[in-house]
Amino acid sequence: RREAEERARREAEERVRREAEERARKEAEERARREAETQHEFFQLILGEKVSRRVPIDILQGSVINADERELAAQFCAGTIPLGFSGAQIWPTIAESVHSVPSKVDHLEKELNLIETEENTLREEIRALQAKLERTVKRKEQVKKKLEPWHQFRDSKYESFESMVTARATVETKLASAIDKHMDTESAETLAALCDESDTTKLSLVFNAVGISQETIRNVFGRVDGTEFMEMNIAMKCEAESVPLGDRLELLYLQQMLEDENLDYVGHEEKCVVCCSTTPEQLCYLIEEHEKPFDCAGIRARAINGRKFLALNSQDCSDLFDNSTVTTRQMIGTIRYFKKIHKKASF
Repeated sequence: RREAEERARREAEERVRREAEERARKEAEERARREAETQHEFFQLILGEKVSRRVPIDILQGSVINADERELAAQFCAGTIPLGFSGAQIWPTIAESVHSVPSKVDHLEKELNLIETEENTLREEIRALQAKLERTVKRKEQVKKKLEPWHQFRDSKYESFESMVTARATVETKLASAIDKHMDTESAETLAALCDESDTTKLSLVFNAVGISQETIRNVFGRVDGTEFMEMNIAMKCEAESVPLGDRLELLYLQQMLEDENLDYVGHEEKCVVCCSTTPEQLCYLIEEHEKPFDCAGIRARAINGRKFLALNSQDCSDLFDNSTVTTRQMIGTIRYFKKIHKKASF
């Protein structure tokens, strides 16, 4: 009997211990979830909706220690930090949004004070104004929720974060201008490889600006200069190095644009209905609008936009859309049709 009681006691203690561990685990998970939500909400408050989709949402999770301009330029060259062309730069927009945060917060805090004052007045007339009071309280909670991530973030990180994006904006502006100046005075063949230690403008900056992944820039094209790139069989190189489809199509498009001596992506997209189709949905709408045959479901599934569409060849159409009711011949005919439109817009 004593042994049975002792065993029961030990089992009860073990059960209590397991329950305590489980509670502790759940509490830790909940804390981590709330911190992630707060960080995400602050990112949206700081940056707004105008920021390029190429800026990863985990930007706040990285180090905010400032690098000097040379280190930043190296990161832009390597594709670690996203870069855009002049007229479509990324970091000046972020910097402008970050600079405006204090005024946004001041506006929200003033609004909150006004709402709370109004709440007190409404409570005195609660029967007649119940509906209005409920709407006001709801609006108040929304504003408070917007302010929560700012209050948690401002004391420890805001100044260094603002300094970091300002530095990136400054360096990006200089590098984008360097690309413009180089292409105005020299040919694409004179662009230097990423591994080149000279001050010559790097080909990798152009890769970064058109959206080529960091892995492809570093691992596949890190030692390629402008002359090699212009003479290279891109399709063969990409197949040999297992370069992702999106990068391969962007590289083929870039090579053609450089052959046409036109690196003004921003200006060209304003004139070309094909290249300004920056999403699969926009591209499919354009194809349907012109009543041309193509596998639009395949376009959506493979995230093909206007630029990438123009770089497709017959082998791509055969391999990527093999289950389509539209024949490869028909699809190539559609691509040629839109290439003519693209060509007219280039001159």
